[in-house]
Amino acid sequence: ATSASREITLAQRLVPLPRRAPPLGMDRFLKKSPGGAAATPPSQSSGPGNKRVLASSDSDEVPSSKKRTPSALSSGQPSQSRVQPALTHDAPAVPMAALGEQARQVSDLGFLRDKRDAQGRREGDPNFDPTTMLVKLAKGEKLTPAMEQYWNIKKDHADMVIFFKMGKFYELFEEDALLGHRELDLAFMGKEAPHCGFPEAALPKYAEKLVALGHKVGVVEQMETPAQLEERNKKRKEAGQRVDKAVRREICSVLTQGTAPPQGAQAKYVLFVCEDLPSKTLGVCFVDVATGCVSLGQCPEEDGCQKLRTLVAQLQPAEAILDGESTSREARALLQQAVASTAVLGDGRYGGAVFARKALDEGGYFGGGAAGGAGG
Repeated sequence: ATSASREITLAQRLVPLPRRAPPLGMDRFLKKSPGGAAATPPSQSSGPGNKRVLASSDSDEVPSSKKRTPSALSSGQPSQSRVQPALTHDAPAVPMAALGEQARQVSDLGFLRDKRDAQGRREGDPNFDPTTMLVKLAKGEKLTPAMEQYWNIKKDHADMVIFFKMGKFYELFEEDALLGHRELDLAFMGKEAPHCGFPEAALPKYAEKLVALGHKVGVVEQMETPAQLEERNKKRKEAGQRVDKAVRREICSVLTQGTAPPQGAQAKYVLFVCEDLPSKTLGVCFVDVATGCVSLGQCPEEDGCQKLRTLVAQLQPAEAILDGESTSREARALLQQAVASTAVLGDGRYGGAVFARKALDEGGYFGGGAAGGAGG
């Protein structure tokens, strides 16, 4: 009986349904609803996504009963509110991403149209630092308090896709929104600057997908509630200080191919490399992300980076980070060729021994003992 019912169900699915003729010129922009009727054209859609305005107006102070809802579905799945081209015989299918990006560009902010790093170098400069960006408003340009927070974070993490927490959603802006629309199939919000988002419950899914594609993801969280912001501003007023108009936010986690949670029980390493070129000494630190085990070491390096080559072959690191100011060209070329994700830090951003010792001491990583007492 079960087999017969399955055959009947399959046969019903194979029966061709009658096709309605769409209005002239609209057959490529209409989709079929479950009942077979044509969906509403884009200009007449009344879904919640079309009512959402750009969140850069800062939703922190909006009462919960009047908060706006992003057009991404609350279940965490990619939004279906965007119109999909019908698969008809007389009109080829158009990719959904192409429909949105044809009319979407970054906003007219000067620092987005003329991108530079923190030192003012353009992308063509051989010393251009892709991890930073120069955020400087031109005369007449203004940002909302929430967007000021966003760009203060983005300027120091320009090579990351920033998931910016706003209420119960993570939101993406400008170039990150274009990427989220293209790679994650997120629907755009509003009709002006690129902007999209998704519910907080969908964070693991979307972060893992971007990391698997080779992107870095920075997750920005709200560190206080609107009620806590109000209480903090009362104290600031009493002290004669300027009040804050947006809740405090900070970047709380960075997900890369090396730092993302490993799949299975296999070890997953992040490798840090620096060299003392005058003495030809190689310094390494590798971290097992699965267990949190940290290993440090140094040794004399031979010509051709043979020891580094052997270490990379043994560890097979998921990510490598090296000091661009004190690493030889041979070591850099080796890592960039052997490791899929390799980051080169410059402009003194690698830190160094003094910085590392101070961070270890202040963080209490050695159970109350100073870093110097843990083996020097």
